[in-house]
Amino acid sequence: GKLTITIRNPRHGAIARAAKWNCYQDATATPDYLGLWLGISPQQIITIEQELHKCNNLEVIQVQGLGLAGKNRSDLCQQRIDALRQELQRLHPDIGFIDWKNKASTGDGAWFVTSRGSNQFETRGAIASFGIPYTNIGSLADRYTALTGQLTGQTVNLDEDPDFQAFVQWTTNAEITQAVGRLRSHLRPQQKLKFYFCADYDLPAELNAKVVRAVDITPAAGTNPEQLWLKITETFQKIYDDLGRTPSMAEITNKIGIKQSHLSKLFKQFAGGWKQWLKIFQSLLDTPYRSWNISDP
Repeated sequence: GKLTITIRNPRHGAIARAAKWNCYQDATATPDYLGLWLGISPQQIITIEQELHKCNNLEVIQVQGLGLAGKNRSDLCQQRIDALRQELQRLHPDIGFIDWKNKASTGDGAWFVTSRGSNQFETRGAIASFGIPYTNIGSLADRYTALTGQLTGQTVNLDEDPDFQAFVQWTTNAEITQAVGRLRSHLRPQQKLKFYFCADYDLPAELNAKVVRAVDITPAAGTNPEQLWLKITETFQKIYDDLGRTPSMAEITNKIGIKQSHLSKLFKQFAGGWKQWLKIFQSLLDTPYRSWNISDP
């Protein structure tokens, strides 16, 4: 076996203490975190923030329905991501992508590599990132223990340690915020820019993200139930157009080739049930400009 020992490196604090004063410029660091690294109280750190002119040229869009989209994602998840990438590239020909290093294509950025401190995307009109930039939990636990002296892991359940969980959330949110910043939107106030965060995660509130589902962007990026639901609604519409009346569940199952019990389950999941779906469909018929939003359960 291999024994790994993680100890605190006092070098950063020693260098800081040797100087008369230090100025740290970082978009996501906090006095608490900097104090841990330097071995001093956060109260000893003077924090100065510049209020930037608020720009409304950047829209953050969270694309849900892909789960974690991690570096060890399934083949099916990768196929859905490939479909999403293709559609986003059609919508934004100059889009840049950020993914895990082992999943990135030529020309893509990578989490923890070019997702912070890089100008690779400063001229792009949009960026799409895939996955949640979680740092290795064991590495984070070691860093947390070395910096704070608080035990984690074997002696404390990590999921039940609120301080450690807050530390994990802060490091993850910092990576996401840095990635959004790669568009340099504040330097291009006249340009409309978009950042697509493609994974299921509670984004920082300050990003004010608009939430959509992958299937809303392209059907091929939907889950199997979502794609089947699309097929059901299209079949329902076609039968209605052909016969001039609402179809029965039996007619739909015969066309699609699934059991009626499965069909009932899907109507319950996506429309609140068969009767509720009929009300929704009728209300759409009564609306001059119909808009279908069929992916939300």
